[in-house]
Amino acid sequence: MAAGSQADRERQLLVGALFTQEIAIEGAALTNPSMVPHPDQSGLADGQVRFVMSARAVGEGHVSAVEFRTGVAGEDGEVRVDEPSPYAECGALQETTYDRFALAAALDRPQDDEALAYLLRRLPERFSEQDVRRLLRELPRPLRELERMHPSVAADLHAFLVGQYRQSFDADRDLSERVLWPMAPAEESGLEDARFVRFTDADGTVDYRATYTANHSGSPHTRTQLIRTPDFRTFEISRLFGTAVGEKDMALFPRLVNGRYLAMSRWDGRHNAVAASADGVSWPDATARCGPTRSGALLLDLDEPAVVRGALDEPLVAVTPDDRDGYMPNVVYTCGALPCGDTLVIPFGLGDMGIEFATAPISGLLEALLA
Repeated sequence: MAAGSQADRERQLLVGALFTQEIAIEGAALTNPSMVPHPDQSGLADGQVRFVMSARAVGEGHVSAVEFRTGVAGEDGEVRVDEPSPYAECGALQETTYDRFALAAALDRPQDDEALAYLLRRLPERFSEQDVRRLLRELPRPLRELERMHPSVAADLHAFLVGQYRQSFDADRDLSERVLWPMAPAEESGLEDARFVRFTDADGTVDYRATYTANHSGSPHTRTQLIRTPDFRTFEISRLFGTAVGEKDMALFPRLVNGRYLAMSRWDGRHNAVAASADGVSWPDATARCGPTRSGALLLDLDEPAVVRGALDEPLVAVTPDDRDGYMPNVVYTCGALPCGDTLVIPFGLGDMGIEFATAPISGLLEALLA
């Protein structure tokens, strides 16, 4: 074998992987993308949008992580993806704080639970793990005796705390090197199908949010959780609560509507519905159904999204006869598209083999939806 050949280089990489015991995070698939505008839109020509694309990387043992790519899309339909770095890094865990109202929703214990009531009365609206440990040590003797007789508040608190965390990356790391790897017990089998949106809050502040499926192989259920980041460098992972959350298939709206957070939810596994929340954390129900799940597109009313203004009669993106094979055959899957002028850029996973792009004129799509 000639030194310096491609085969020689591949053998070096194989030997290095064996000695370092690194995980092939894309060893099985790279798929299920979503796209949002990049925080930096400088230096672009008219009609161009710089984007951040999330992707589900499926590696050894079918463990999934969230990766990122960057690039530029044009109104002419051209999509250029930046060359990713050959390196990858997990984020460093940071100290975080927790929300008292989210804790009450998470524990969902009887209203007469005296130990829980004691804690909730004394915890600040935002609290730390140290606050919880201190209050548990200060728990009055009668309440400690009750704790020995009933399911432990301490155990439920621990499950709540370890399920939420913050991780950050060095600023000099390329975005394609940053990997959101499973850090909590509820997601030990992977973070799946992140659906990112650029979210504008009531006061005009902007951040990026995504729902994703937390998968635990030892649990009979998956669950939907939330990622928040202001800059794709620091990420906060937290739980969502309520009947409308379901196990998967929830997508956030990019702004408040009539003062409420909204999301599309397939909480029953069959029907699309609009779910509402007062705080973006607790989603008690999804009562406004939009019809059965379809592989096309819906046009919802801008101010009353529960009202369907139009629907496509056929799929928006579909598998061609030549592309039916793959790790997950006969499947196309997207987690979010990007408007670029009058062009809608739709990234999609093809058979879980890789990611491709489709485009559609927004004006033509609206015409078809309203026909």
